[in-house]
Amino acid sequence: MVGRENQFEVARVMDGIHTLHVDCAGRRVEFSEFIKLLSIGDRIRVFCDDGVVVAEKISETRFKLIHAEATAELVH
Repeated sequence: MVGRENQFEVARVMDGIHTLHVDCAGRRVEFSEFIKLLSIGDRIRVFCDDGVVVAEKISETRFKLIHAEATAELVH
């Protein structure tokens, strides 16, 4: 992302399917819908239980892995 940085809150909803939701401008949307809103060239940073992943949207349906790093302990 060039020249701007937006932060979104992501929550896992325990509905048996483990759906991820993003708080986008006060509105909850599914993560899969959120990534459709990103422009080509936008980057996302995703924090997981065991590390972090940075990816860049390179087409309407694909992301390119920029960086991935495992953590030695759980992230809370």
